[in-house]
Amino acid sequence: MLFRPFFRSFLPRFLDWSLVFTRELELDADHHGMLQTDRDTAVQLEIRLAVVGARLQVRFLETLQAVAKDHPEPPPGLLQLKCKLAAEPLTEKDQRYLVLALSRSTGWRDSHPACRDRLASYGFDPADATLPGPVDSSAADTLLTDGLADLEDVLDAHLRGELQEWWIQTHQRQTRDQEELQRLAHDVRFEPLDDADLRLRAILRAR
Repeated sequence: MLFRPFFRSFLPRFLDWSLVFTRELELDADHHGMLQTDRDTAVQLEIRLAVVGARLQVRFLETLQAVAKDHPEPPPGLLQLKCKLAAEPLTEKDQRYLVLALSRSTGWRDSHPACRDRLASYGFDPADATLPGPVDSSAADTLLTDGLADLEDVLDAHLRGELQEWWIQTHQRQTRDQEELQRLAHDVRFEPLDDADLRLRAILRAR
């Protein structure tokens, strides 16, 4: 009881300070990485990570939802599927993900600096950022070689475990939606759908 007021006052301040400290460590690690290569390489890598990350947030979720429709449990190979999406060459269509990545600012609750702040720490103007060109191979392919397949299996199993609850709920919802669409398709053969069913059909088709 005696320490409760102290922790109520001190703990939030400590957490805020720890996030600032963590962001500084991230930028320090970026700087050391740049010293191992050069600024242009570091900038291009940072842009690639941000763009691919933004693209994966959209496309990987869409892919998972499509696969979950036919699989009641998360199947093996989801990590490999994610890696395949990440490895796809960047094209002009991905320009929107670059814009999205650069539009994000570092919040006071973030443990990692936003892309624009990382680029600025290199002395690079984020407004000059462009989509990076293709790469020949990934660091994992180059550095891990023989152990890569075993590591992918371990990480894939971990990913499927993390997705388990969401996957089951998504599959069940999609199954219910499909059954409802089939009911509506059956009903419309005998009489026109009322406004509520028309609205429901539009919602289900849009998911």
